[in-house]
Amino acid sequence: MSVAILGYGVVGSGFYNNAIKANVDVKYIFDRPEKNTPKGVIKTNNIDDIINDKDVFVVVETLGGLDFAYNMIKKCLSSGKNVVTANKEVVAVYIDELTNLAKANNVYFLFEAAVCGSVPIVKNLFEIRNREEVLEIEAITNGTTNYILTNMYFGSELDDVVNKAIELGYAERNCDNDLLGLDSLRKITIMADIAYNTKLDLKDVLTYGIKNVSLDIINDIKNRGYILKSISSIKLNGNNICIKTIPTLLDPTHPLARTDDSYNRVIVRTNKGSYEYHGAGAGGNPTGAIILEDVKLVLSGHNYNDYVNKNKLSINNNINKYYVVDNSNNIKIVDKLEEEYKFIAEYKD
Repeated sequence: MSVAILGYGVVGSGFYNNAIKANVDVKYIFDRPEKNTPKGVIKTNNIDDIINDKDVFVVVETLGGLDFAYNMIKKCLSSGKNVVTANKEVVAVYIDELTNLAKANNVYFLFEAAVCGSVPIVKNLFEIRNREEVLEIEAITNGTTNYILTNMYFGSELDDVVNKAIELGYAERNCDNDLLGLDSLRKITIMADIAYNTKLDLKDVLTYGIKNVSLDIINDIKNRGYILKSISSIKLNGNNICIKTIPTLLDPTHPLARTDDSYNRVIVRTNKGSYEYHGAGAGGNPTGAIILEDVKLVLSGHNYNDYVNKNKLSINNNINKYYVVDNSNNIKIVDKLEEEYKFIAEYKD
């Protein structure tokens, strides 16, 4: 049984490196003709080569983006190929359709790497929600922004840290998905979909990023006795949930406050207890390693994805106070957002 990789960028190559060490047979790499790929692997830009090869048992999708990747995944599942993906945008938008398609074709659709890099939250969250009620999730879900905020806390300028993150492979050259909070938006939406067997619309999730954060803002927050982190969270209240991803002023004693560098951390609180997971949240090799774990599960016949879209939850995203910076760099604490601000964070007394 062989594996095909769709997309040979940072994550695809990271998976390949992990797969070779584990003696997993990678037969195809699907990418542009001019892309350099390892010797001994068949390079193709025709998905039918992969679909028509009965030896290919698992397709690993690391293309990124939405429409093209979605169509490739859909074609593979419809043709009876198991699919493992790291694509949080596709999963956040199409989790119900692609899971149902996999079931209809008696194959697996697994996506551990689509949420929080190497942190094994997806499989664990499926298991937790089957035996307990998930009351709250608090998380640092984006290793790139966490790396940026950590280094700014210690005095680095935003542009310098972003360039370093790109150099280290933590960020793409255009990292707006990270800086605008879009990556975290998708991840917390997937967690909510799993935790409550629901299907949320991305536009309903309160989302703010760190693109306009400055060293002056970081230092002001430090002087107030807080640490700034980009926090994604879900809180259940009856049939309502509050779901958001927003820069947040944390007390230094908070368990997420000292989750530093490119690490992610997820805290799940239930009616029976609390669970905590952490690990590297950015970079090709850590993400490639968690993709490999999904591939091994497929090869061993273990499917954790029992998602069913059967619940409807209302969203209530009230926040008590905001820390805001206006276009003249004035800092305010406000009860509601009645105008546009350059920077917005959640402020907790």
